[in-house]
Amino acid sequence: MLYKTKEAEHEERETAAMANGYGIDARILSQEEVQSLEPEVKVNVRGGILFPGDAHLTPQIFMNGLRDYLKEKSPFKLIPKSQVSKLKTRRSKPFRPIRVIILLMLLYLHAVHGLGLSRRN
Repeated sequence: MLYKTKEAEHEERETAAMANGYGIDARILSQEEVQSLEPEVKVNVRGGILFPGDAHLTPQIFMNGLRDYLKEKSPFKLIPKSQVSKLKTRRSKPFRPIRVIILLMLLYLHAVHGLGLSRRN
């Protein structure tokens, strides 16, 4: 994540601290360090945050893998051509970020593949 202003730097530093708190490696880079990562491009930034563990993926392959994983391992069963009417939780505290990501992926699976969830018996 790159930034040009002090305000954005402050926000990105907070994001990096939060990520590190969750065990996700996030490194704060100076303009010079960002430039060294992109030597063929003139970088016009104040600095950036590097997430060394970040990677690229193909969404279709990832979502198909997630669907297959959930079919096998989830306490829920996937229901083809179903409708999601609401999401409920009994939690009083916020979800951990990874759980939010999984919920968003489930919604994506529903939207793209028409899959819903119900408890396994």
